[in-house]
Parts: sequence; C-alpha cells; structure tokens
Amino acid sequence: MRRRPAGLLAALVAVLSVAGSCGVHDRLLVTPFLQHATAGGVVITWESIYDGTSEVLYGRKAPLRHTVRLPGRRRLHQVELRDLSGGDQWFYRVRTVAPDGRVCGSRVYSFTTDRGAQHPCAFAVVGDTQDQPAVWEKIAAGIWAERPQFLVHCGDLVGFGRQKREWVEEFFEPASTLLAHVPLYGVLGNHEEDAGHYYRYAAHPAPEHRYTFRYGCAQFFMLDSNRDLERGSAQHRWLDEALAASAARWKFVVLHHPPYTSDRDDYGDTERRCVACGDPRVRDAVVLFEKHDVDVVFYGHIHAYERTWPLRGGRVDHERGTVYVQTGGAGGRLEESAPRRSWFTAKLRRAHHYCYVMLRRDRFELQAFDITGRMFDRFVIEKGMRVARVSPRLPLRPGG
Repeated sequence: MRRRPAGLLAALVAVLSVAGSCGVHDRLLVTPFLQHATAGGVVITWESIYDGTSEVLYGRKAPLRHTVRLPGRRRLHQVELRDLSGGDQWFYRVRTVAPDGRVCGSRVYSFTTDRGAQHPCAFAVVGDTQDQPAVWEKIAAGIWAERPQFLVHCGDLVGFGRQKREWVEEFFEPASTLLAHVPLYGVLGNHEEDAGHYYRYAAHPAPEHRYTFRYGCAQFFMLDSNRDLERGSAQHRWLDEALAASAARWKFVVLHHPPYTSDRDDYGDTERRCVACGDPRVRDAVVLFEKHDVDVVFYGHIHAYERTWPLRGGRVDHERGTVYVQTGGAGGRLEESAPRRSWFTAKLRRAHHYCYVMLRRDRFELQAFDITGRMFDRFVIEKGMRVARVSPRLPLRPGG
C-alpha cells in the first residue's frame, strides 16, 4: 500500500519543493479523470496547483495529433472532447501551461466511447467510498481488473464534502488509475453536504444534482435523494416525465437513500420494534419506478450489500417487479442488518464490495465481489423472463 501524505498542506509543500522543470504529475493536485462519456465525446477533468491554460492532446494512436486548448488561466481544468468516433479506443494526456512557460501534465491514458445500443456493455457500481481510502483503493483495483466501460457511484464519495483534502487524498488519489480510464457517473449522498467541491469537480448535465444519460441499450436516471422526491415536487415531476419519454431497452435508477433496506438501526431500532424498511422520503419515487417499469434501482447509504426479489405493489412479482440493489460497501465502516429477515430480501452480505454488470439487449447479469475478489452474489434478468436466477456455484473472479 502506498504511504499517503498526512494532509493536503504536506502534499503541497512536498510538490512545491521539487526543483527544476516539472515532470509528469509533479504539479497536478488531481490527476485526470473522465466523466460524461457519450458515443461522440467525453469530459476530462484535472487540477493543478498553479494557474495555467488547459491542454488535452489526444488521438487514436501515438503520437497524439489532436489538441484542444482552453483560453484563460485556471487551476481546475475541464475539457470536453467532441466528434469522437463511437466505439473507438482513444489515447490522451493533459497539460497545464503556466504563464512563465512551464509545462506540467500527465502520462498517456486511454478510454473507449459508447458503441451504441446494438452492442453489449459492462459497468461497475459502487457506493459510500467515504472514510477508508485504503479500502477504496482495493475496491478500485478490483474494478479496474475487470476493465468496465464506465463506473456508477451511488453517493457519499467522501466523508465530509466541504473538506477539499478528502476529495483529493481520499477519493481521487486511491482510484486514480481507474478514474483516468473509466468515466464516472455519480449522484449526491448526504456526506457530500451539497458542497461546492462536488459541483466544481462534477461534469454532469444541468442542474447536475439530477440528470439522465444513455449508454448502450440502457438509460440511467440519476437522482438526488437529499432533495424532495415526494409527489408534486420538481424532481418527482422531472423523473415522471423523463421515464415516460425513455425508449431505452433497459431503465436503471441511481440514488443514495434506500427505498428498501434491512439495516438494523438507521430507520428505527429493529431490536425493539418493527420499523420502516427503507427511507420514507423516497417512497413516492417507488410509485414511479413501478409505473414506468424500471428494471433495477441502485443505491447506497447503508454500508452493506442487499438485493431484493423483484418487487411490485408491495409484494414479490417475478413477472414485472423491480429489483433493488443496495451497494454501499466501497469504503464506509460496515453496518449490521436487522435480526429478522425482511420479506423482500433475496441476498444479504456484510462486506466491503462492488458490483459488476454485464448488459446486452435482452440480458442483464450482476455479479457482486467482496474486497478479496470473491464473488458472493450473482443474478440474471432476461427480458420476457423477469425471474432473477442465482447461480448455484460462485467461482472466484479470474485472478481473485
């Protein structure tokens, strides 16, 4: 495990003490990370420790023959590449050019663009990477070993959203290799505190706290469960309209707070009485998930894994039900489940983990891996056969 500096100030002092011309990474506070990938483009973000102009060099092979430059001087750099060919592999590196002519930047990284709805895709899902960067580093390494095409985050990227050190040292640095190659799509958790750092680093469609995007044959609806989701609210109306307008083969919803959970004490003391099995603030959203036949809902907040049976109308429905996946185990300190099994629970696991999804037109497969690389859950949904089938044998992930 790499030794990290004690704090942001120490890191800055160490970097500033480097003499002579700047080399790779020497003066990048945040190495480049990818966001908002489409069939024709991607957004690249990085942060330097001094003001300078932004440059991205890119191409299909070395040497990188294309350059995008942004006028003006800044420390946080966000460059959108456009008019890329869908499905192609691209290479890039970033540079910051100081007013005195110094040039600092990154090494060369690569990414792929969306190949379109007719092609299979694979993505990873995590939540609650907060508080334990050593855990997040291992989770990120496990995800990177699978080479997904993008990463979905269910919120609580950091423990204290107003502390810049946590973004730099505890979220971006442990996952720098993964995030430099794999585009990130996230939602707000409560620990982001709706702070300015989230919006500075994010490159989501306006208003950024909620948005939707397409990738392959799926459409994702990214919600802010810290804001009102009750019937009649602006976000509820937006979700209703966005789901109704979607013609995607698969519909996935991502939010932070749990519609269904077997957590022991977040929503009441389950040792003493029967309590609500989920966050009451998101119950009205469940009505829309069922109304518009959402396939899977991903969320975190509770630091454990839980998968429900397909649910509809308050009961198990294998034909038309929505599956709910709680995946809050990528860094936060683990939590306990209630002492009694919930009626909706198909699988529980108290472990740091991530989810890996393989998707094609008529088949969805999710595999859940713990921090050691061992698969502990697997289920499949096939269009026209909404039954989630669990594999009787759970092999290790290759190399796990």
